[in-house]
Amino acid sequence: MDIRLIASDMDGTLLDDEKNISERNLRALTRASEKGILVVPATGRMLDMLPEAVVSLPFVRYAIVSNGSLVKEIRTGETIFRAEIPCEEAVRICRQLKSYGTMFDGCIEGQAYMEKGYMDRLGEYLIGPRRFVDPWKALRKSVDDLPAFIQEKGRDVQKLQIMFKDMELRKRAMRELQENFPDIMVTSSVPHNLEINAGEANKGNALRELCSFLGIPMEQTLAFGDGSNDVTMLSMAGVGVAMGNACPEAKAAADYVTGVNKESGLASFLEKYVL
Repeated sequence: MDIRLIASDMDGTLLDDEKNISERNLRALTRASEKGILVVPATGRMLDMLPEAVVSLPFVRYAIVSNGSLVKEIRTGETIFRAEIPCEEAVRICRQLKSYGTMFDGCIEGQAYMEKGYMDRLGEYLIGPRRFVDPWKALRKSVDDLPAFIQEKGRDVQKLQIMFKDMELRKRAMRELQENFPDIMVTSSVPHNLEINAGEANKGNALRELCSFLGIPMEQTLAFGDGSNDVTMLSMAGVGVAMGNACPEAKAAADYVTGVNKESGLASFLEKYVL
């Protein structure tokens, strides 16, 4: 494959279930960079939440973060693209999120904020090893009332996220959010969350903007992903590859399906078709 840029989701894709990058994946990406291929993290995470093991790689220069609401040059901090939820609309969305009585947070200018009541009970809502709770807390600031805080701050919002223990409530929330706020995009990166971005903020648009900036045809891009927030990127890239553990929507949008994330499915595909 004639590839000039690889865009990869993080959780459930490049990273294993322990949030680590395998030696095999690391070797494959290093070999790709030696062939002159750009490697770009494309994640729902904020920039500050990217794993140090990824951002410290010398060949990683650009990052697509917050589901495509922001594209940054990592070393210089230059903003390539941004698309955020207008402040007043974010306040209205937050008030609806608050009505579901479950944990939610918001990202403004790269900083995540969460209401103190949910911060104190974070362990109830996070799925996975308990050791992930403290890092989550460390990257968030607590506020008394998130809608009021956003209104007072007067800044546009990069992303809102809400977590559910009740999957029927999650289904209802997705439907209501899409009905009440037709200009937003509602996706998911894990089975128990919803992620809300501006309508034009998605990984596919962000990848296209980055490629335009770099002068790389979209036909020469390769994208890996596993969640519904990866669908636009998988469908718009020259080659879209869903992980074996991907959701049905991601698999349907992709050109190929590779192995699962915990078995270095990303490296498996690169070794066979690119390297």
